[in-house]
Order: sequence, then structure tokens, then C-alpha cells
Amino acid sequence: MKKILVLALLFFSLDGIAQDPRLFDNDWYLSQLVIDGVIYPAPYNTEVPYVPLNIDQSYLLTYLCELSAIVGNDIQVTNELINVPEFGVFTGESCQMEENISYSNLYYNGFFEFQLPNRTYLYSILEQGDNLQLTLDNINGDKAIYGNVLLANSSFYLPHVTMFPNPVKDKLTIESQALIFSTTFYDLFGRKIMSFKNRLNEISMSHLPKGLLLIVIETEKGTVIKKIIKE
Repeated sequence: MKKILVLALLFFSLDGIAQDPRLFDNDWYLSQLVIDGVIYPAPYNTEVPYVPLNIDQSYLLTYLCELSAIVGNDIQVTNELINVPEFGVFTGESCQMEENISYSNLYYNGFFEFQLPNRTYLYSILEQGDNLQLTLDNINGDKAIYGNVLLANSSFYLPHVTMFPNPVKDKLTIESQALIFSTTFYDLFGRKIMSFKNRLNEISMSHLPKGLLLIVIETEKGTVIKKIIKE
């Protein structure tokens, strides 16, 4: 606890310290929360097959249900700390199952405290065999623990969807091993920008606004949410 508070106070004097590139090079999946010493395993069910966390040089994005997310904009990252000046809320179809509603409150409010400004989190990355474990600590000493590999679960299948280039200027290519039913683009305020039915391998992006966009891809095997940077 004391270490976290001291590091938080020193955050803005550490701009020159190198960041850990593994933080940005991996997709992270929540395995558990530790709040007030109590362990809360991440939900895995038909509504929430996984809880992703994506971090890059400017943004932090995480969500439980398909169109309910929190986004940290203009984040600052050192070799040990992530500072989020302010979270935005991406609202849409929120969780319906009671267990997921309770967990989203624990995750968003209890750990991230997303309604408060200037949140700082200590992070560390450990190697576990061939895999990695990311641990975030908030200023209260609570933890969110992630892995860079989605846990195997025979009941749920994560559709393999890739898109490139990212960042994108003109044309975005989407590839999927599962049949795509629809592709919808949203801005960070949850506003629908454009939507397509059925599979489109190449989408023109030249007319879209610059910045972070969320793409919701509905497939025969489930829904995937991706983020891209439009240049």
C-alpha cells in the first residue's frame, strides 16, 4: 500500500523511464479480482465468455458485456505505473445476467473507480512458463490479475478475427475463421458510425473521423469487439 502511494506521488517525475513493451504487445484477459483481500474469479458464461483488457500508448479499454465498456483516454505510462486522467463510458447493451451486473460493478467501480479523475495503477508483468501474467494494483491495494492467453473453455469459442492495418488510413481488411453476420463501427461515445450485414473483407475508412474506434463483429461463433486507430 505504502509503495503504491509513493509511486503515485512520483508519477510525473518518471516520464523518462522506459515502458515495458509487453504491456502493449499483448491482449490481456482477466482471471480474477482481489478486493479487500477477497478473491473474485472472472465470470465465464454465455454473456461474458471473457473479460479483455487492451492497452496502448494512449488508450486503455476493458469491458464485460458486448457494448458496455470503460475507456481511459490520454493515459500516461512509465515502467511501473499507468495514469488515467479520466475514464469515458461506452454505453450500449449492458449486462443482463445478475452475476455479470454484480461483477461489472465490482470491476468498474470497485477496482478501476472509473468515476473518479486521475486514477493511477501500479503494474507488473511476470513470466509463467510460456505465458505472461499482468497484475494491476490500485491505490487501495486491490488487484486485477490478467493473462495473455484466454483460458480454455469447451463451452465458449473465441472467434479468430484479425484486422489490418492498425492504425489504418484508407482501407481496413478483416479476416475471420467464423462466418461474419455483421460488422458495426462505434466512436468512443457509443454512437454508431456505420454498419454492414454479412461478410466484408475490405472496408473503406477514408471518410471516418480520426481517433480510436470500436468494431463489434457478430459471427456464427460469438461476438468480438476490436479497437482500431483511424489516422
